[in-house]
Amino acid sequence: MLRFVQNSMDALGQIFEGLDSNPCLSEYAAAARKLREAAPGMPELRVAVLSNHTFEIETALEVECARRGFRPVFYQAGYDQYRQELLASGSGLESFRPDAVLISLDLESTFPGISAAEASGLPSLSEWLEGFQALLAAWRKRSPAAVFVHDFIPPAVSAGGPAGAALFDWTMELNAGLRRAASAVEGVFVPAVAQAACADGLTGWRDLRFWYLARVGINPKKFPILAANLARCLAALRRPAAKCVVFDLDNTVWGGILGDAGPQGIRCAGTEYPAGAYADFQRALLALRSRGILLAVASKNDWPLVEEAFRARDDMPLRPEHIAAWEVHWNPKPESLERIARKLNIGLDSLVFLDDNPAEVDLVRMACPAVRAYQMPAQPERFAAFLWKLEDFDQLKLSEEDRRRAELYQLREKQERMAAAATDLESFYRSLKTVLAPEPCGERNFDRIVQLIRKTNQFNLTTRRHDRNTLMERIAGGSELWGFRASDIHGDHGLIAVALLDFDGSTCIIDTLLMSCRVIGRTLETAILHFLEGRALARGARLLKGEYLPTAKNGPCREFYRQHGFALEAEDERGATWAKTLDSRTGCPEWITISGELTEACAKT
Repeated sequence: MLRFVQNSMDALGQIFEGLDSNPCLSEYAAAARKLREAAPGMPELRVAVLSNHTFEIETALEVECARRGFRPVFYQAGYDQYRQELLASGSGLESFRPDAVLISLDLESTFPGISAAEASGLPSLSEWLEGFQALLAAWRKRSPAAVFVHDFIPPAVSAGGPAGAALFDWTMELNAGLRRAASAVEGVFVPAVAQAACADGLTGWRDLRFWYLARVGINPKKFPILAANLARCLAALRRPAAKCVVFDLDNTVWGGILGDAGPQGIRCAGTEYPAGAYADFQRALLALRSRGILLAVASKNDWPLVEEAFRARDDMPLRPEHIAAWEVHWNPKPESLERIARKLNIGLDSLVFLDDNPAEVDLVRMACPAVRAYQMPAQPERFAAFLWKLEDFDQLKLSEEDRRRAELYQLREKQERMAAAATDLESFYRSLKTVLAPEPCGERNFDRIVQLIRKTNQFNLTTRRHDRNTLMERIAGGSELWGFRASDIHGDHGLIAVALLDFDGSTCIIDTLLMSCRVIGRTLETAILHFLEGRALARGARLLKGEYLPTAKNGPCREFYRQHGFALEAEDERGATWAKTLDSRTGCPEWITISGELTEACAKT
């Protein structure tokens, strides 16, 4: 999807530019018509819309989805039919086979008469929340499609006068309960629409004339804001998040020019303006790091002076140990970004670059178009909000590996230092005492497996971006989906590889085999193949087949099958098919232990 977005946005820019200058519904309708003509080949996402009020958001949502590089195909349920659609077997919703279900519930439609209720008359929340959670759970048993139910928009006014906020507070409690209920059901998310409505001004979000005439719960004039919020969530289903944010130092992380002001002269800590604004931006960067986004520096500066600044200004929130890669010198920043990507073993399209200098941003956009480069706002008090508004880091759910990514890269750095000090490679491998733990796909690891399938590029033999729906269908049809965890003397590396096996009589086909770039070069792929051959034998297979489908990024695994004794069956411009009889198995490297009960089962086959 990213490649399509990068290639298409220039052609579509004029459409969106005209729309943004006048974001009214008629302009959205005109933009939708132009987009269908200008970009007919956009990837599609099947979106079902359910509501308990009149909710005709499709046009605005189509445009905002197109802005993010995909086209929604809609199913619109009947008025207030969301319960029946979610519960009934063979419903129109189920037949539509959506990728995502969008549920919009109006407060007054859900709780009739609530807007006029006094504090003492507000209903209990627990019964409704329990019922709604059960409704979501019932749908989840029948479909793996992601569900987005936006939170309730509170009323702008309520009974009780200027001091009567009981209904507003009750609505906020309802929304908190809705998030708890959603978190209990896999694949259900709650877009923060109430927050957007409050930020915009609640008064305009409800037009009582439309409500009385046609039970329109949300003023259609607000559909552009709402559609942008919802499209951002839908985009996160398919678009991999950036892995690293690279930033300048002078007038970005701190105020002032270090070379002129010196360490004590830069503004970077405390609560006064502008130093407090820069400190808050540093805290925002650290919040990204806690979500698994790596931090890197690309600054035109003298390295000894930067070291001194971090040493002398220990009141700065950002510390040297938070930075995964440093590029501090006077060379062009595109070169710095390329070095950072190589060091972290990620693609340029996984980098976001932030700089206050428009010339530097323009140069990066020209020389490294895959990098997502942004110029910082003119005022530092806007920096943190600017960072949060970037959609490049959006993830609907964080895995444990995401939260630990910075730590895992530090582990990798330790291993690289050990490898450099080792006298030979085998001694290095043995010193790591690596343990590989295979585990079948389940509730505990499904999100991480889907995430790896969606974003792994370098060691990915077929780069098939299977979604959750497809994977569940394949498993139901007899395929096996495996995740692999790795640990060593430095710690737990988390789930680092995925394999999807299909079976056809006496043949086992490796549909997908991929591995995180963090562990490439440690012979783990050989241990994984050893295990997969055991699974094939356990299912009665005598022939193992696999494909290599080349992409711009998966060259590191081009020779995988050849190196492991497979024979080339067929090859054309699309890729190659390889096969191997299972009369003899690939040996597991002596320095890797395959852990758990599965080891014995594998060894017996």
